[in-house]
Amino acid sequence: MGFYGFIINDFNFVDELDFSIFEGSYSSTNTTSLYFLYNKKTNTYFESGIYGINLEFDSENKRIIEYNQCCAGGKQTEI
Repeated sequence: MGFYGFIINDFNFVDELDFSIFEGSYSSTNTTSLYFLYNKKTNTYFESGIYGINLEFDSENKRIIEYNQCCAGGKQTEI
């Protein structure tokens, strides 16, 4: 459908590989995913509680940016 359903990345910027799963698509090009982070101590993954629309993970500045495209406009928010 033009979306990546499964992505491996370091979503919490701690040099461990985490993963995300596509959750849904909404108005315009808005999408959401579920993010699972790796816990090195227990060798397991847990749901992160990271939520937002069209999230971009900026590892250089260690920040998460949300891009919401809705209603003929756009909004950018740092999470």
